Amino acid sequence: MSAKRATWNSNRIELMTCCFHAGLSCSQIAGEIGVTRNAVIGKLHRLGLTRPSAGEASEKLAPEVLAPEHGRPARDA
Repeated sequence: MSAKRATWNSNRIELMTCCFHAGLSCSQIAGEIGVTRNAVIGKLHRLGLTRPSAGEASEKLAPEVLAPEHGRPARDA
């Protein structure tokens, strides 16, 4: 049984990083360069490229966006 292995040459790596910085998903990047999604995820990890997590992204928002001004509305009994 022979496994197909992608060769990560400089052209593929450059295309992958450009797509990554453009905001494409790992599945979309994989389709663009002809490898599996897991291959893209692994290579991004080995290169140290990560996207901000949901918590990191919300830290950059203004406090008034995160916390409502008047709290929760009263419940009708």
